[in-house]
Amino acid sequence: TGGAGRVSGTGALKSIRTEEMYRPRIYLDTSVIGGCFDDEFKQYSNQLFEEFISGKKRVVISDIVLFELEGAPENVKEVLNKVAEDSIEYVFLDEESISLANTYLKEGVIAAGSFSDARHIAIATVERVDVLVSWNFKHIVNLNRIHLINSVNLKLGYPILEIRSPMEVIYEG
Repeated sequence: TGGAGRVSGTGALKSIRTEEMYRPRIYLDTSVIGGCFDDEFKQYSNQLFEEFISGKKRVVISDIVLFELEGAPENVKEVLNKVAEDSIEYVFLDEESISLANTYLKEGVIAAGSFSDARHIAIATVERVDVLVSWNFKHIVNLNRIHLINSVNLKLGYPILEIRSPMEVIYEG
């Protein structure tokens, strides 16, 4: 009888530490990376990066973020270099993500001038990350907008996308 916490067939109890088994996949937009050097955001951005560096969380970076970083100051570009390769997952804008981003725009969920934001949200949705993290409160981390994004996602068969600021996803234990 394999009860919870038992190793099948041996009867030995299995010790499980949740944080060792589960490393959340966190999609970052560029604002979180730049936030490491912004007086208003650096405390939580840097704390989140410490969690990536320690391996507690896995950072998901898109080609859109890498493109946006090309024009950033050198210190901002270097932030990702501190994270071990096994704690970074690279994802890419593809036809499915473009189509979803266009749907957000067509449905009025994201303003036409915020196509880059729509692409970040679409990539995070298509890649089924655990959470998209941003400091962009106007176009992304906004309760009304989150509801609209998820109404489109659900209508099209995607799961609900968690969208939070860095201060909401830092380790609390």
